[in-house]
Amino acid sequence: MALAERDAVCTHCRKPMHGTPMRSFLGFQKFICPSCRTDFLYPLTNGYRNLYWVFVVLFGALSTAAILMGKIAFPGALVIVGIIGLIKDASIKKQVAAAEAAAEPMEIDDGAPPQA
Repeated sequence: MALAERDAVCTHCRKPMHGTPMRSFLGFQKFICPSCRTDFLYPLTNGYRNLYWVFVVLFGALSTAAILMGKIAFPGALVIVGIIGLIKDASIKKQVAAAEAAAEPMEIDDGAPPQA
């Protein structure tokens, strides 16, 4: 499913932009800034975030059951990906919030002449 166009603020140069994001390897929204030509990430969409939480909670439940049966539980790749994704999501949310707070106001070109 393609992502919809949205407004974003570059986390490098802090300039607002409008564009269609791509997906990164872990499912983050990836934009390319037209001003500074760097790529930057936006937080996970709710579907990916919920999926990662399912991985982590399911592993927690299964490892608790294994420990109660006297076995040792080792995390699988999906659990590790889920934990990394959730930690990185929290970090990206902080970066985006800081960039949006320091961003220049977005100029909207409606075709009308500037007013004095």
